[in-house]
Amino acid sequence: MAPRMTLFFDCAETLVETRWDMVRFTREIAQAVGLNLTDAGLYELGKMQQAEEPDFLRVNQTRDAALGDAWWLEFTRRWLKEIGEPPELAEAISAESYRRLYGPDQTQFRLYPDVVPALDRLKADGFKMCIVSNWDFGLHRVVDRLGIAPYFDHILASLVEGVEKPDPGLFQIALQRANVVADEVIHVGDNPIDDIQGAHAAGISALFLDRTGNSDPDSSISSLDLLPNALARAVSPLKP
Repeated sequence: MAPRMTLFFDCAETLVETRWDMVRFTREIAQAVGLNLTDAGLYELGKMQQAEEPDFLRVNQTRDAALGDAWWLEFTRRWLKEIGEPPELAEAISAESYRRLYGPDQTQFRLYPDVVPALDRLKADGFKMCIVSNWDFGLHRVVDRLGIAPYFDHILASLVEGVEKPDPGLFQIALQRANVVADEVIHVGDNPIDDIQGAHAAGISALFLDRTGNSDPDSSISSLDLLPNALARAVSPLKP
């Protein structure tokens, strides 16, 4: 395959194994800062997040991570006040959350073992690569922390761009950002709807990554170790 091809990658469960669980994470943070968090407090958190999602989307689309951090801090203050806890705990909660999400000893994200070897080989072979992921403004921080940002020409998070897979709009933004056309791209991802159907809707070839190894090997791969060989096969069978 000619090195002019561009690869789009999903991130969560494709490149990065996530441990993210909102309830568990919130309980761990609360315990770390000495907050006695009840089930009612967790319920109120979920209700407030749902109600304020449009404003969170607006902040993401400013592309200003500092504004995003400020939004979460103020949101946390209001949540604590709503559940009858001291609002001044918000600073400690925000600091502990940042440490566990993005700090040197973060516990939520790790690269799959096959990621760096595959990216090294693909980069050496001349592929342009981009991340196209359903994520918020924290995507750039995670990719930076895990050390893989330099492999990618562009990193697109759905909340920042204002459209989420499987809507083909996110892929179309990625095509424009990378200055390529759909026929020059293959998208690799783990979700048959968001990644495969979404890419196909944008006219992009897609390769399903099923790490369980239970899918048809003619139309999927079970590891990124197999990606270079899969890309060497004819592109046409991967087209929608």
